[in-house]
Amino acid sequence: MKKLCCLLSVLSIAFGLGVIGCSELEELVDPPDAGDTDSEEQDTGGNVTCESDALPVTSAGCLSSDDCNAEGEFTRYCHSYFIAPPDANAECRDGLGPAKMRIMANVRNLETMAIINGANVKIAGALETLQADPIETTPAKANLKSDTQGLIDYDAGETVTNTPLGLLAHVHGLAGYFYTVTGLVEPITGSEYPAGVRNRDLWAMPESFRQKLDEVMTAEGLTAFVPFGEKGGVIGRIRDADTGDVPLHPVELISRKENSEARVYYLSEDHSKLTLGKSTCSGIFIVLNAETKEKFDAFRDGVLVSNHEATMGTAYGATYTTSIQVDQDWTL
Repeated sequence: MKKLCCLLSVLSIAFGLGVIGCSELEELVDPPDAGDTDSEEQDTGGNVTCESDALPVTSAGCLSSDDCNAEGEFTRYCHSYFIAPPDANAECRDGLGPAKMRIMANVRNLETMAIINGANVKIAGALETLQADPIETTPAKANLKSDTQGLIDYDAGETVTNTPLGLLAHVHGLAGYFYTVTGLVEPITGSEYPAGVRNRDLWAMPESFRQKLDEVMTAEGLTAFVPFGEKGGVIGRIRDADTGDVPLHPVELISRKENSEARVYYLSEDHSKLTLGKSTCSGIFIVLNAETKEKFDAFRDGVLVSNHEATMGTAYGATYTTSIQVDQDWTL
């Protein structure tokens, strides 16, 4: 059983950049039931429009490294700190060379989306994160700190990229914030990495917000996942790909897995309840009972609107954070 447990743990990171501890095998195979709750089935329809003062931004060069390389090539990267909104100054650049990688990202408050300067960011291997207990003891490949604009920029050498399974970003040590983990990049093969990271948005979760979420989840009967993060679960944001803000129109996250047992809940705009069905104007969602590496897409009225899938992960003892960007029709 122990060997099976560790194999499942390794596979979970390899494909989803999640962190599943061996002690959690029983929960992984038979996860806690979300149970019957009083969550409302939200009927947002097509008439709901969320308010946003953000204006669309057009990228001058690239959105991801995929825009910079021919199929099967990984030697160039998209020089940008952001995913959404697009970076108007983004451009394709040559990589730093063999076994090297440029790590560029921004750190934001998950609740408010405000930039956070002075955030501690530990770059760590997925395997080392898996083996650490508690998660705070994970050895660092690099210790970084976000600058006054909330950005991190690091030229990673072989000591960082000589890492199987993947690299994670731990945002930690911030007064008033809970420990969060976000996947940065998976290797192409073995320990060979692309020239730049694939995820550039890191999130810090205020402890006060987590406590508020615990209260809402308890009221909804989701006590198996309280305290949130300590017992698994994913929290993330749905954002307009052009503005980085809350999408103007509701969307629904749908798993690619047939007969998925995952439950997606959307936090109400006033953060007082969880709803099913479609997103709210808070832009915040949580996913419970998802399988590691389970992928989700965003749909609006049956039409695919996400420009990439969201892959779920788990980090016991920390909050696993993610985000998904959607393309919205501004004429609706």
